[in-house]
Amino acid sequence: MVQLCKIGYQEPVDARAEFEKLGFKSETITSASMIGYVLAIENSAIVLLRGTDDSEDWGQNASFLSLKTPDGAIHSGFHNAYQPLHIQIEKLLHRFNPKRVWITGHSLGGALAIVASYRLTSGDNPPIAGVMTFGQPMVVGSGLKDFMKSKLDGKYVLPEVDEIIRRFKECGKFAKKHRLRTCFHPDQFVVLNSPRLDVVEKSVQELEYQAEVAEWIGADVINIHGGGAYGDKPKALADFARNLDRLSARGRSDG
Repeated sequence: MVQLCKIGYQEPVDARAEFEKLGFKSETITSASMIGYVLAIENSAIVLLRGTDDSEDWGQNASFLSLKTPDGAIHSGFHNAYQPLHIQIEKLLHRFNPKRVWITGHSLGGALAIVASYRLTSGDNPPIAGVMTFGQPMVVGSGLKDFMKSKLDGKYVLPEVDEIIRRFKECGKFAKKHRLRTCFHPDQFVVLNSPRLDVVEKSVQELEYQAEVAEWIGADVINIHGGGAYGDKPKALADFARNLDRLSARGRSDG
């Protein structure tokens, strides 16, 4: 799946040529700047949703878990971004007529893959054999998470929490052994001086999480973006300093 996700970042004509070399039939799915593929081989299909650095697409991240479904809350931005792709995916799955389907994606594509796994559990679709994502942001609330766990029990391919922590710590041991310095750099959507309170709140949560992971791996620095001036640089700097103080000692690296 990792190899397929990497191929998915190539230009569509090149990506499809690479998929063909691996023995897959493929069709491209698109919506605005978002791109994905439905791959078919023998009796299986793979829905692959590509990540992107496009600011328009990542702008979906501002909506958070604001959409309520009968099964729980879901990120409305990612859900709405996925919606035009869903119709294309269903048509292609019906055309390929597989006995099972895998769903995968990286980053934004991983978020869309989670939405796809929820949407494809209903309707006249082939059974989901597994879901494997890489580095996706939070997509569903606790209620919907429980619902999806009941539907995908044993099919979401992700190590247990203790195993994830162990692997991070192994990386830390490797870095120390080879005298490598590690650091973390959250993306540009972590903005401590944003005029939007919801963005600030999520930024604090993300930095606390990254500080915890940094401890597991032995990283000594979290390098963040300073944010914008928003038309008033002194106020922007003051907001940054004030919200920086909201972080724990671990998050500020002074503990």
